[in-house]
Amino acid sequence: RTDLPSASCRAPALAGPAGSPQAVGMTALAFGVANMICVLHLCSRCAVLWLVESMSTLGYFRSRPFSKAALSAKQIEREEAIGGTIGSLVASAFELRLLFALGLFGDAATLPVWGLSGWLWAAAAHVLLVEPIYYWAHRAAHHGDLYRKLHSHHHLSVRVRPLTSISFLPLEHLFYDLLFALPLLACSLAGAGSVTYYAFAIALMVDVPNTLGHANHEFMPAWWVRNGVLSPLFYSAAYHTAHHTHVKGNYALFMPWCDMVWGTTLSRATKGHFVQSTGR
Repeated sequence: RTDLPSASCRAPALAGPAGSPQAVGMTALAFGVANMICVLHLCSRCAVLWLVESMSTLGYFRSRPFSKAALSAKQIEREEAIGGTIGSLVASAFELRLLFALGLFGDAATLPVWGLSGWLWAAAAHVLLVEPIYYWAHRAAHHGDLYRKLHSHHHLSVRVRPLTSISFLPLEHLFYDLLFALPLLACSLAGAGSVTYYAFAIALMVDVPNTLGHANHEFMPAWWVRNGVLSPLFYSAAYHTAHHTHVKGNYALFMPWCDMVWGTTLSRATKGHFVQSTGR
């Protein structure tokens, strides 16, 4: 009988599940899926920005512009600088990749392609966390040094355009990126994450309403804006334009209920801008 070789002279086996070919394959798959999600995140954000900017520039909105003033060379340079607004989109993709690397979204290799529950969890987190936090942070940013040294950069653009929606200094960009990550983390904690949610959530839930609110054209119908039940749930371009023209008031992100609760609604200015743009 030939004795089996002792353990010390046997060919080394891959150690445990972590070193198995299956585990290595799953790690590579997770790496690839996370990278793909971040690329889709960046591409979708750029696509939304380009689309709404094109619609505004080419006059695809049915409403009249709030302001017919030409964009100044300084505003164009400020908002189109590669290291500024466009660079912030690239930075957000790297930030998302960092969250995957830290394991905050679980194993990317096991994420389903689609899941409705993730979007619902994110919507709840947006209403309960993002909107009130943004409101008070934005309101505070309109006072003292926070305004003079930070938020006033955004308000250099009185005549808004879709690119204005991401025209901030880096520190303010970082704060908003962290804030908008809260629904993503809520989705992950609920075990409801998916590839499509992580890839497209910011573009669809933040960039679409944000760029439309800065489009210099009204996009909401009169029946919504004048409905006392619906209007607190989602803003209009007139609502945010009033914030840019009056500076104090209409601090809400996308849901005016915050301004209504805390008494900072610019009702007359909002109505004036809406009528100016739509004639209704």
